[in-house]
Amino acid sequence: MPGRCHDAKAFKHSHLSEIGDELCRQGQYHILGDAAYALMRWLITPFRDNGNLTREQYNFNKFLSSKRQVIERAFALLKGRFRRLKYVSIRDIKCICKIISACCVLHNICLQSGEVLFGFIEHEEIDELDANLGENFPVNADNGEGILKRNNLTIELNRVNS
Repeated sequence: MPGRCHDAKAFKHSHLSEIGDELCRQGQYHILGDAAYALMRWLITPFRDNGNLTREQYNFNKFLSSKRQVIERAFALLKGRFRRLKYVSIRDIKCICKIISACCVLHNICLQSGEVLFGFIEHEEIDELDANLGENFPVNADNGEGILKRNNLTIELNRVNS
């Protein structure tokens, strides 16, 4: 699949979706996802906002979104600087990891050389991703263990920030 397909679709067809629970040590760790992904004990997504979120749920969503945006901007920067990343096949996860790691190394070399970063991030792509989050919410896809873990994380986050 090319680098332009939606992240959730790429994820669904990736090896990571099959081994995520094992990789995250059966829920001991977790990966952050946006609203397009199904909630699982190892893949934490925001609460669906139907206008009835509690203050704690709203704060959790805001926290999750701030962390997710950092990651999305980093990948947008890499895809802007190394445009070939938009067309990488996702079938071989090990190869993709090597390619992304190599791009990160090259990016750091560019930074150390004083290369200017302006013009590499495609703001339209980021804005489009943010605008479409609510439209891609999977219906009835959350699992019980994911709900329990997200609720516990919400309680802990609000306890720490109180």
